[in-house]
Amino acid sequence: MRTVGQRVEPRIRLAPSADALEAAGVHQETVQALAAVLTVGYPKVIYRFRTHEERNRFDETASARVVAANVRARGGR
Repeated sequence: MRTVGQRVEPRIRLAPSADALEAAGVHQETVQALAAVLTVGYPKVIYRFRTHEERNRFDETASARVVAANVRARGGR
């Protein structure tokens, strides 16, 4: 068997590390930013993409639309 990389999985502890708390905070802020409008930014149908880049661009555009809709819904600009 070949080992690739050197990442060590963090152990589960009673008290989380500072890095884990920071990552959880970023995750929570993202979820709260997307909570005002219940949408993923595009209809639920089958999409076909020619490349991974095209799929990534589609997801990024949809995410930007959702974030903008949430900002508007919360009374932002």
